[in-house]
Amino acid sequence: MSDQTAMDRVVGDVLRDRRFVQMAPDLPVSEAAKRMARKKVSAVLVVQAGQLVGILTEEDIVHRVVAGGLDIDTTKLSRVMTRNPVSVTPDTSVRKALGAMRELQVRHLPVALKDAGPDENPVVGVLAELDVLHPH
Repeated sequence: MSDQTAMDRVVGDVLRDRRFVQMAPDLPVSEAAKRMARKKVSAVLVVQAGQLVGILTEEDIVHRVVAGGLDIDTTKLSRVMTRNPVSVTPDTSVRKALGAMRELQVRHLPVALKDAGPDENPVVGVLAELDVLHPH
């Protein structure tokens, strides 16, 4: 696949068959790290009452928790997550998503449905920069 074609795909195509982890904000960072390792993902989407409220990445764990001297077993996700992260939809172009990552200086973007019903979890995945630049 050429670079031009890869950049013109939509986020939903990249996410196909990708694992993602979602957790509640009151859980400890240690549990998030264990789940991330077990699922081989680099970010956790933090969801409360069916709504995306944050994201926690491997980099956040290193910089905010470990380097910050916080206890990984007692620190809650809500304390160190990035709150209300910008998200994209499955039909967003990869080019636009990468542009947003560059502008926001992030390596992960949550992917959510924009028209989810009240009983439907809008979160469908997380797009990692590496998923696009080095697809498996």
